[in-house]
Amino acid sequence: MVEDGKLSLYCAFSRDQDNKIYVQHKISEHGNNLWKLIKDGGYIFISGNSKNMPDNVRDAFKDVFCEIGGLNETESKDMLQMLEKSGKLQMETW
Repeated sequence: MVEDGKLSLYCAFSRDQDNKIYVQHKISEHGNNLWKLIKDGGYIFISGNSKNMPDNVRDAFKDVFCEIGGLNETESKDMLQMLEKSGKLQMETW
């Protein structure tokens, strides 16, 4: 699906390397593409540790919405809530 252009896959395996790369780092790194995918109706699926990761991911997306999307803080929070309520942003954490 990636080769067919139907899926963008960004992996952050923080446990597999000395230099920790977390999901929020990937969100920041690929913010322009993620913003475009979200605006085009894309879905986002995130899985990982339930301790700090979900809040860090939400903060990273809010930053992308503000910095790249030009939204203010309130609009960014509202957009994030809309994505989660509509099922367009789903987190599987444990």
